Amino acid sequence: MENETAGEFVVELKSDFNEAEVYRHSVPVTIVIVCAYTAILVIGVVGNSLVVVVVLRSPRMRTVTNLFILNLAVADLLVILFCLPPTLLSNILVREYLLVLS
Repeated sequence: MENETAGEFVVELKSDFNEAEVYRHSVPVTIVIVCAYTAILVIGVVGNSLVVVVVLRSPRMRTVTNLFILNLAVADLLVILFCLPPTLLSNILVREYLLVLS
């Protein structure tokens, strides 16, 4: 084992890499989780993008209620794009390896 210091953290590099130490679940469960998160990401981005496009392109759709829905769609897009990938990583990987990746 080698020790490297990165700032205040000490990172231990192991020469014998074991997949069982990295992943929280078995490979089939990990594949199901990744597929579910990918489906949620794609459906969320496409659906919310369609809402944004429809409300912004059509002047008839710019009512107070639809602008509120537009605001919710933009907020949902931001949550999907910035929160979903780190959540997926935290659900798949063991905590010690998340610290090494960051």
